[in-house]
Amino acid sequence: MKKIIEVKGMTCGECSRHVAIELGRVKGVISVSVDLSEGIAELELEHPVNLTKVAYILDDIGYTLGKTIK
Repeated sequence: MKKIIEVKGMTCGECSRHVAIELGRVKGVISVSVDLSEGIAELELEHPVNLTKVAYILDDIGYTLGKTIK
């Protein structure tokens, strides 16, 4: 199962790497691919993940969860 989310506040490659690492630690996330130019993260999920938790993690590291694209 895939989930594509908008991540606001990323400005560089280090930002996208940081987002990928932190989202990859969420229970149920198998893999993360971040596209800096599009401002999105694609999550491959083992099972549905609570987006409130994802929003909290992003906020904690200085980014903001935008809309869910898919």
